[in-house]
Amino acid sequence: MNTYTRILLLVCFLPLSHFTSANLYHLEDANNFSKMIKNSWEVSQEAVQTKYLDVGSAGVKIFTPGRIVDAKNMSRKVNENRAAYEKALNICLPVASEFEDEAVDMLERVGKFMGQPELAPVYVLFGANNSGGTASPDGLALGLEVLCQFADTKEQFKEVLMAFVAHEVVHVYQNRLLNFEKPPTVLEQALLEGFPDFVANMMLGEVPESERKRHDYGLANEAQLWRDFSAVMESKEYDAWFYSGDFNGRPGDVGYWIGKRIAEAYYHQAENKEQAISDLLHLKSAEHILKASAYQEGFAKAK
Repeated sequence: MNTYTRILLLVCFLPLSHFTSANLYHLEDANNFSKMIKNSWEVSQEAVQTKYLDVGSAGVKIFTPGRIVDAKNMSRKVNENRAAYEKALNICLPVASEFEDEAVDMLERVGKFMGQPELAPVYVLFGANNSGGTASPDGLALGLEVLCQFADTKEQFKEVLMAFVAHEVVHVYQNRLLNFEKPPTVLEQALLEGFPDFVANMMLGEVPESERKRHDYGLANEAQLWRDFSAVMESKEYDAWFYSGDFNGRPGDVGYWIGKRIAEAYYHQAENKEQAISDLLHLKSAEHILKASAYQEGFAKAK
């Protein structure tokens, strides 16, 4: 039994009596969108405004700035990308509805594992075909037409959905606590993204397919990655590590993977696991977490 599986079993059997699943998982926006385009794929600006945005949940409000933008932008995107929306309606919305109980269970287990007194809600909705989701202190909004691009079958989308929920909901809790006065360093950003991956791997009991490419590459090239990362970790030079796709022969987002490895090492070194999770969430000192993790010591000895 591997480490992820042991911790997954532990979390599954922790009491959840003080949590409530009510109002944690919202499909009303996605259903409103489905009704809006039921009779016509040529969607008007007025229809988007009155039948979708005006009656939208808190999730629509989270997803509007910088994503939906406004009714004019969304109606244009829907009409230009019909295939993406049709696929999401026919394949992925039914899956999102069918696996509601599993998604709520994931939210509860992540919340319990992280010691959160107030669980974060998830809003499944449709956007302007430019974002798979975003986290705010008020919850997590998922753009179904974008997430659905990463799956062709029901089982594939179930994995995409659960992995995305498990990772992104950690960002909700981060957003409730963290307020950087200046842009994070590469090390801080690695922990901001790697810690959610660590939590998601714990809750899923495995590395999801969406992470597999960088995970396999990281394991095969860890010493070199650490040397390159440690040389820039105090800088703000993100390009080689985050949000840029494949870079100089490396998979995209390998900074997530380095951050996950540091978070994992810190957690396993800690005698008090609850405090370790709190430390990783609050991220008061990325340098302390790195040092206490002893992650870098193996590479220092190998020089």
